[in-house]
Amino acid sequence: MSNIKFIDAVIMGDVLIDEIDDYIDMWHDGDSKLEIYEFLGMTQNEYRLWVDDESILKEIIKCHMNGKDIEEVILNPYYTKQRMVARAKSAEEAKAAYEIIRKYENE
Repeated sequence: MSNIKFIDAVIMGDVLIDEIDDYIDMWHDGDSKLEIYEFLGMTQNEYRLWVDDESILKEIIKCHMNGKDIEEVILNPYYTKQRMVARAKSAEEAKAAYEIIRKYENE
């Protein structure tokens, strides 16, 4: 079993982000004394956020790469706006979300 934590392995390019389940399986199958979040290289809060919304994993990794705290990033109003537009299913939906955001910013 690798001693390299998942987040570090992704940053180093040794594993793909989609391989997190393999690391979780290694934790379950192994005898690590670490908590699962530690084994993955996350803080407890990062792990909770990821369990609630798996799509946040990329942001967690970016934060580790840039030395930022994930909670500061997700509480940033720009981040929230960006995610609303990014989750749109079409260009029209993205444009509508963007217009709604602009409307509320100007109020």
